Amino acid sequence: MSEPLNFKHFRDGVGGTICRRLGLDISQCVSWADYTRAAVAYNGRDDGFLVAAARDMHDVASHGERSLIQAVLMAADFAWLADELAGGKVWQHTESTSGRHRLAVAACLARID
Repeated sequence: MSEPLNFKHFRDGVGGTICRRLGLDISQCVSWADYTRAAVAYNGRDDGFLVAAARDMHDVASHGERSLIQAVLMAADFAWLADELAGGKVWQHTESTSGRHRLAVAACLARID
């Protein structure tokens, strides 16, 4: 049986892990709308900290993590940054992503609560 592509699975899985590594606490979020609000508020609270953290982490991340960071940013309404980090090829990079990272990327795309 395939794993669900809903927000709870994203939050409690590798998606939440990546968010925590970025400094973004999504543990109290119950929906994608909550997630987006939390990301925007977090970035605004610290004068662009989410943007800076994503840029720093992206530079040292594995291929799967990079694809997930880009998807996390897209889902949080930071598509411009995801596109910048991916050199304009966000979705081309996801083709070779596999396993847990691929499921988390798919959850970001599906945005099912």
